[in-house]
Amino acid sequence: MSQVEDIGIQKEENKLKMSIAMFIVFLVTVFIMYIIGRIDVEKIGVEKIEVLLPYFIFIPIVVPFGGALFVDKMLKKVNEKKEANRDSWSNNSDGSDKVKKIRNSKFKETQYRGLSKFTIILSMVISYLSIYFSAVLIFTENIVENNPEIKFFDIFIELFKNMFVYNEIREQLFIYFIFITVFYAIFIIESLWKKRKNKRSWKFCHK
Repeated sequence: MSQVEDIGIQKEENKLKMSIAMFIVFLVTVFIMYIIGRIDVEKIGVEKIEVLLPYFIFIPIVVPFGGALFVDKMLKKVNEKKEANRDSWSNNSDGSDKVKKIRNSKFKETQYRGLSKFTIILSMVISYLSIYFSAVLIFTENIVENNPEIKFFDIFIELFKNMFVYNEIREQLFIYFIFITVFYAIFIIESLWKKRKNKRSWKFCHK
């Protein structure tokens, strides 16, 4: 198997592992937001809620990206162990150890350069989905509590399909989505600017 094919297979494996792990992160995010959404304001107090509110708002951003960083770090450690145990280049018949080291270093460089675009996009999608799913769960439970004769699953499916039909829910979701979108827009612009700046610095240093 060629080095290029090996890198391609490794990337696909990482994507699959990351997708499975991020699905778990998604469930955790939804659960946390559901618990927060079910907080009794009267028991805790409005003042405490107002203090904690800014932290709550960032949960659908922090948890997915924090989870992505953790999973990415674990995958890197696993891949590094595989690389350490790899003997594919050690028995090179032409004795080109120099070529071996260069190729291995290139493999590592392409493999470990922070979060991939796939992981970043996946984390962003999870942010939006976790907000939507947690809102559906919270409003479903509120309706079932007031109408015990209605089945939970029926209300959940109805709200899931038609969540934006209800004005009160739609307004809250739009506000949250706008905030998340603005945050990500700033994050992407800043990342692109830093990348461009670093690229210029690299070119200047290697003139």
